[in-house]
Amino acid sequence: MFQRFHLETLFYIFYSMPRDVLQLAAAQELYNREWRFHKTHKLWFMREAQPSVKQATYERGNYYVFEPQKWKKERRDDFVLVYDQLEEKTAMAGETKQPQQQALHTMQQQQQQMPPQNMPVQQQQF
Repeated sequence: MFQRFHLETLFYIFYSMPRDVLQLAAAQELYNREWRFHKTHKLWFMREAQPSVKQATYERGNYYVFEPQKWKKERRDDFVLVYDQLEEKTAMAGETKQPQQQALHTMQQQQQQMPPQNMPVQQQQF
């Protein structure tokens, strides 16, 4: 399901639903699209091209970064990305093996709890 979402939608879900299974599902899909979460900066990075320098512990190159404060993707040139500062995919997924399926189930439950739009809401008297 999350494969069909636009990039901005995935970022919206990730940043607006902390500690929720939907956040995990969005993070997994971003990871599948080659985005990596930087634990120190709390931002998502993606390579623009192959790095100019690649060592065992870091790489240097040009990256796209999603800036949630500006709500846009920006380019960072000659940026050093230290691998230890990147969240790993298994850590983002936590203990759940399929967060996207759990997210879909959560969304369906939330929809079932909402009253139909054409049905009047009863007012309670106090």
